[in-house]
Amino acid sequence: MNAAIKSILNRRSVREFKEEMLKEEEIKVIVEAGIYAPSAMNQQSWHLTINCRKAPFFRCGDERQGLKLS
Repeated sequence: MNAAIKSILNRRSVREFKEEMLKEEEIKVIVEAGIYAPSAMNQQSWHLTINCRKAPFFRCGDERQGLKLS
């Protein structure tokens, strides 16, 4: 079976995460893979947010909606 098809069929969602931080090189590989991902009509209008803090982050839409979170 083609490696790409095998990866797609075996993908999974992760909802629990380990406490250990990713290495900088691992983050770079993930970001590069995101940049190469297809985009609508090849517009390539990515917006990547990388959170390296252990504190939880807010939902994506909260900041754009002007909500003040404490």
